[in-house]
Amino acid sequence: MKVRFGAHTDTGRVRDHNEDTLLARPPVFAVADGMGGHEAGEVASSLAVATVESADLDAADPENWVGHVVDSANTAVFAKGAQRGGALRMGTTLTVAYTAPDAIYLGHVGDSRAYMLHDGRLRQLTDDHSLVAEWVRQGRITAEEAAVHPQRSVITRALGIDDAVEIDTMRVVPVAGDRLLLCSDGLTGCVSDADIAATLRDVADPDDAARKLIELANAGGGDDNITAVIVDVVDDPVPSSPPPLGDAPTEVVPTVADDDTDVGRETEAMPVVAATSVPSPAVIEHPPPPEREPPAAVRKHRRREEHEASRFWVRFTIWAAVFLVLVIGGWVAVAWFTSTSYYVGTDGDVVAVYKGIPSSVFGSAVDDELVERSPLRVDQLPEKTREDLDEGIKADSREEAERIVAGLASQVLTTSTTSSTTTTAAIATTTVPPAAATAPPVAQTPAPIPP
Repeated sequence: MKVRFGAHTDTGRVRDHNEDTLLARPPVFAVADGMGGHEAGEVASSLAVATVESADLDAADPENWVGHVVDSANTAVFAKGAQRGGALRMGTTLTVAYTAPDAIYLGHVGDSRAYMLHDGRLRQLTDDHSLVAEWVRQGRITAEEAAVHPQRSVITRALGIDDAVEIDTMRVVPVAGDRLLLCSDGLTGCVSDADIAATLRDVADPDDAARKLIELANAGGGDDNITAVIVDVVDDPVPSSPPPLGDAPTEVVPTVADDDTDVGRETEAMPVVAATSVPSPAVIEHPPPPEREPPAAVRKHRRREEHEASRFWVRFTIWAAVFLVLVIGGWVAVAWFTSTSYYVGTDGDVVAVYKGIPSSVFGSAVDDELVERSPLRVDQLPEKTREDLDEGIKADSREEAERIVAGLASQVLTTSTTSSTTTTAAIATTTVPPAAATAPPVAQTPAPIPP
């Protein structure tokens, strides 16, 4: 299989640093989108890609290789995060493509994506491991709602968060003229699937196409780092036994590599696509995702709700309208309050900072977002403080929440120091018998002489 490619990455128009890292070294291509803040995200993504780049190729079993190399990248990022000991553990997405002679093999974790343009149609090959994508698969929200959902950046699977991670692997058999795209979510968040497909169809050179996609993402806001790697299949795969172990399985036609990129999506059948989602060695088996509600049932359910809503308006007219306005106003206020509020609570056995409102405020669970985990353990704190953390300690800003955490840590340190000082003093003190009481002399007043 002969290929040619173009690869670019760009900081975007909002961020002040780039946490994306790409690899374009045939026969292996990769995109990683780091997270964890400045430095942590960059370290995580670059370490994951470096692990892939340095791994020995297994031409005899490429599908197993992509699973193992992604697992190795997870181990490396997790170990690095543990060494740093930061409050917020670093993490990264990773999508790897191995262009073997007979097929393209993919390994994937996170919400970066792999696409294939085939016969002018763009198909997303990978599943997003994100909260809103899971809701879409369950039929709870639509793809259009997911695109603007406030929690669309919350991912459910990433490298470096735990010592084991579930990895999606896939084998795709393309034909000459097909075009593979690997990208971070900085592209798909700003450019529509239709525009991505049009660009991949209209711009023949893969390097120029990658640059054009980045231009479109920046024109659409550029609110995140943007990375795109485009691989063109020049001739059909060779349906023969793989080359001996260690031989480079891909012939490269004119190579172009750089650092500025991003990608898109659509749907259409491919010649051959076989996909599996299996855990890598030593990874805990995850339960299968809940069954999706059939699309027909979803549409029927929504029509029934619309009909009931219509009857509701007919029956209650102006009173219902007034009530609805009050409810909407209340929810708008709550939404605004939630988006600007923070609180300190717990995440497992450590103290953590959340964005949102503690459940104790309104007496019910409210969606919140984990901002950072501190190294302060809950069992180090007094029982009363633990109870306060269970209910959530409200803060007006992230800075105030971090000061609360710092105060708790200071209390733990002060308590520990005081305890140590008291113990030392108790050992050094000896009992001294009280001195005998000496009564001060009392002035005697002479008795008066009678007249």
